[in-house]
Amino acid sequence: MAYTFTGLKLQGNLGKFGKKEISDIDGYKELPSGKVVSGCEWGNMLLWDGGLCKVEISRRNKRKCHQGSIQQIIYDEGEVITIGIDGYVRVSTVSLYPLSSSSPS
Repeated sequence: MAYTFTGLKLQGNLGKFGKKEISDIDGYKELPSGKVVSGCEWGNMLLWDGGLCKVEISRRNKRKCHQGSIQQIIYDEGEVITIGIDGYVRVSTVSLYPLSSSSPS
C-alpha cells in the first residue's frame, strides 16, 4: 500500500521475467515458503521467488497447461488446481513440495 494525497493506493511491483516474454497475470497463489505460482497469457504457470521468474511449469511433452490465461490457482495438500479461460479445470497431482518449501522435513 502506498499513501498518496488522495488516500491509500495499491502499489504494484514489476516482476523480472528473465528470458520469458512479459505477460499479464490473472491468477496466482502464494505458497507457504513465500514463493508465488502464477498463470501467464500463454497458458503455463510461472514460479516466482523474490520478484524473479525462476521456472515455467507446463504439462508433459511441453504441452501448455491451458489454451489461454490461467484465471485462478489453488494449492491444497500437494495438488495444484488451475482454472483457465479455456473453460477447463485441471488438477495436477505433481507435487510442488520442493518448490513450495525452503527445506524438506
